[in-house]
Amino acid sequence: MASADTFQQEKRSLRAWRLSALVGFGGLVLAGRLFDLQVLGGHDYQLQSERNRIRREFVSAPRGLILDRNGVVLADSRPSYTVLGVPRQVLPNPECLSLLSELIEVPEEKIKDRLRSSPPRLPRVVKHDIGFSQVSRIAERAEELPGVSLEVTNVRYYPQGSLAAHILGHVGEISESEVERLKAKGYRTGAFLGRTGLEHVYESQLRGYDGERYLEVDVMGRVVGRFQGREPVPPVTGHTLRLHLDTRIQAVAESLLVGRRGAVCVLDVATGGVLALASAPTFDSNLFATGIGAADWERLNTDKEIPLLNRAVQAVYAPGSTFKLVSFALALEERVVGFRDLLESPCTGGYKFGIRFFGCWEEEGHGYLDLERGLIRSCDTYFYQIGERVSADQLAKYAHGAGLGEPTGIDLPQELQGNVPTNEWLDRRYGKKKWTQGTLLNLIIGQGEYLVTPLQMARVVCGIARGGELVAPLLAASIVSNEGELTRYEPVVQRSWEISERTAKRIREAMRLVVADSTGTGRGCRVPGWAPAGKTGTAENPHGKDHSWFVGYAPAEKPQVAFSIVVEAGGHGSDVAVPMARRILNELAPAPEEPT
Repeated sequence: MASADTFQQEKRSLRAWRLSALVGFGGLVLAGRLFDLQVLGGHDYQLQSERNRIRREFVSAPRGLILDRNGVVLADSRPSYTVLGVPRQVLPNPECLSLLSELIEVPEEKIKDRLRSSPPRLPRVVKHDIGFSQVSRIAERAEELPGVSLEVTNVRYYPQGSLAAHILGHVGEISESEVERLKAKGYRTGAFLGRTGLEHVYESQLRGYDGERYLEVDVMGRVVGRFQGREPVPPVTGHTLRLHLDTRIQAVAESLLVGRRGAVCVLDVATGGVLALASAPTFDSNLFATGIGAADWERLNTDKEIPLLNRAVQAVYAPGSTFKLVSFALALEERVVGFRDLLESPCTGGYKFGIRFFGCWEEEGHGYLDLERGLIRSCDTYFYQIGERVSADQLAKYAHGAGLGEPTGIDLPQELQGNVPTNEWLDRRYGKKKWTQGTLLNLIIGQGEYLVTPLQMARVVCGIARGGELVAPLLAASIVSNEGELTRYEPVVQRSWEISERTAKRIREAMRLVVADSTGTGRGCRVPGWAPAGKTGTAENPHGKDHSWFVGYAPAEKPQVAFSIVVEAGGHGSDVAVPMARRILNELAPAPEEPT
């Protein structure tokens, strides 16, 4: 009996020991976990708690101003409301998603797509530039929208509307792949950057640097006030870009192109600065400022007039008779003809070469002419006979010398270089010995395979006005930093057209007479007190009516501006481009002095 009691007692003692050991072990585990939480991991958990309580928001920085030469604002920034959503709070909440979609008129799936592509704790832009009525509705129902907030941001704004749109370009929202590539430079999701035009070329100078602020939020993600533990970082505004562009001249040039397709280029002869660079048809850069809508994008992209194309630098045309300036230089430099030489065949309305007849624009003919009169009256027959005596390589040498067949170097993206055909190029195009000297008769008058941009032709005549120096056209005149530091962009002389001074003088004199002479094709461009020099052109157009050209500079004696005008399907240069040039030069010419 005693032994049975002893056994039970020992059994109870063993159970008590095991239970004590289990409780003790549990206590040790709990103590270890508490030590880990409070001591070893305390700092990390405190930071996590702070992150849940504190929200970092970015403060949008305005892009830098773009001004014309007289201080007229071409690109600015304006305040705008942006809707933000915190993915981890909005995505799991179907009621919040549905209400938000209704208030901002954006499909739920689109909201989800935006939020899923962002870090879960950081606010993500859901919609840019909402109206005041939407702001009011969101503010009224803020209790039902946890994780949703409004932010005042800066949106690009072009106060002159469509004026100079091809020059300024536009901005666009950064893509996720670009965020990954550019985040080291401070770009973030939802930011905008320059896509085309000057906005793209001078992106690093124009972009500002966003600031930061820290807010306290409650468990529902609602802002309860500013977090006092960290000082906000103010945003830094982008630099100011001042242009050579003259808004007044640009507006006149664009008005002359209304209802047409074409381009107008006006350069400052002394600096190469671009005073006007108009392309038509045009568009409004404001459409892109907050992300272009699908309907607008579809309209611009399917428009057969191609309004997004900058025809001044991104379209190429046959130069027509404006190219005779190059042919004129070749004839004198290579001694193909003398300045006063009359050639064997007078112009009777064209020229017979072999079994083909090459027509002159003047069907009644010009009769016997010398080289100077051939340029003044733009006689094709005279230049056909020069083309009979030269090679494609010779012509290409002088075309390249004048700056054709290469980009001008203007500070705009996607500039085309045109085409200058050589013997080798013609062999590749038509096959060796499958083209004849008759091809040169077309090339010598600027038809056929020669292709140029309007800006290239403006640089050619600017170079002639500068005594043969080719200068890079430049839109930017200076950059002014936030600290007031001024950086000027100086003209870059690229090289000289290697022709003799005698030849250069004869080109300039012939160009003067194109306008001044009673028989000159450019006589319709006479401007009292500011007589220009120029050259007309009519370029064949395989798609319809001929293109109308006029290039030149003014005044003829002391050139200040050079210009190039092309109107697609405009017909003869003297009919359309010449009157347009006269209108622009009248605007540029100084007012006549009043008699004392």
